[in-house]
Amino acid sequence: MFLRIFLILLFVLSFTVVPCHASRLNFFLNIVNPTSDNIVLKIKNISVSVNNETHVLRDFPQTISSRVNFGQTFLGWISFEKGIISQVTLVLDEVSINDKVLPIEKTKITLPVDYKISSKKSVCFFVLWDVKASLKSKKFIPIFSLNIQRVPQRGDNLYISSDDSSTIFVVRTDINRVVGSLYVPPEPKSLDIDRINDQLIVVSDKLRLLSIIDISSFCLVDSFVLPMVDSPQYLSFVSRNLVVVTDPVTSNILLLDIPSGNLLVSKRLGYSPSDILFDSNLNKIFVSSPKDQSVYILSKNLDLLNKIKVGQSPRGMAILGKNFYVADPATGMVDVFRIDSWSHVGRILSGRGAVKVFSYIDRIYVSNEKEGTISVIFRDQMAASKKIRVGKQPFDMIASSKRGWLYVALRGEKAIGVIDLNSLKLIGKISLGCKPFDLILSE
Repeated sequence: MFLRIFLILLFVLSFTVVPCHASRLNFFLNIVNPTSDNIVLKIKNISVSVNNETHVLRDFPQTISSRVNFGQTFLGWISFEKGIISQVTLVLDEVSINDKVLPIEKTKITLPVDYKISSKKSVCFFVLWDVKASLKSKKFIPIFSLNIQRVPQRGDNLYISSDDSSTIFVVRTDINRVVGSLYVPPEPKSLDIDRINDQLIVVSDKLRLLSIIDISSFCLVDSFVLPMVDSPQYLSFVSRNLVVVTDPVTSNILLLDIPSGNLLVSKRLGYSPSDILFDSNLNKIFVSSPKDQSVYILSKNLDLLNKIKVGQSPRGMAILGKNFYVADPATGMVDVFRIDSWSHVGRILSGRGAVKVFSYIDRIYVSNEKEGTISVIFRDQMAASKKIRVGKQPFDMIASSKRGWLYVALRGEKAIGVIDLNSLKLIGKISLGCKPFDLILSE
């Protein structure tokens, strides 16, 4: 009986562990030469040939429109250990133009490729659809081609960690399209950017790893196991080489030297320390502790300077002007404090599941996770001026000053929402096919 239970557990474990350590192929459709007409493809099947075996893409869409946001949509994904990819096949069921069905010259589209994967990778394949060329006759003539990601150009890029796919995605902010992906150790959470050394720093909670990615070559150059933690989730740079990491399981906070990988300071802080905010003007570190109903204010050496009580379950934090803002998902409120005295100014009703706060120029943005909205609060105002409906489970946010976009991680939709900061309207979504956790820009 014991042997039977053990074998069953081993069988189940083999299915749950392998995908996290396998390679992942991410497929996207890019629109080329769009027209004013709305062309809709009904998809019967999308598959990939790996080692002469056919793998049907997971999560492939049933329909695709030529009017997709930013000219790109997610097609699906597969995972496997290693092998040679020889072709990608799309099977069309129906094609319509402005709701009128078109005859199809051929329903099966085969795109040859020769790509070998011998180690763990996360790679993007881009299916290019030339819409205009496909409509040159009375029949729909499918004109498709295939590109494989290259090293993303160094520039204004958005980097996204996805904790359910062991992947870092790259989005070009001038076109708002995914241009590449990179495998990182399982369940990457928070990430930050070292602008001096041109590196990304990523913390992965499953293996307790801190990984270093060279941005120019877009490859993993180093990683080391974090001591004194069980499930590290948040990190933040506090100076050129120093990073702070929190672990809600052990309630420890670490100060690490990145070049050497040495642990400089380790302290127990409250109960389940979570989000981190470092303010370079105040030269202070702020850590929210949801189970302790507190925010801890620390020096760069992790010396405790102050502790303020906040609501029921404080999470995201931001500073704007003379005020310090803390989101509380348990109450849907944002607590406001004066930074000179840490006196409590009041509470602002944001929305159900207010979890993250982001400050930009003269506004505070709050993601309301359970409500699917972003609240907008103007400087020194004690009420939300506007709510923007963005989609399911909005989480982390970041703004592009050059493009005028606010990017929002939509975990419930496996996408990134894009808000125009001038009109304060959602202008589109970038499909990822997996849950985004943290966002950082390389501007």
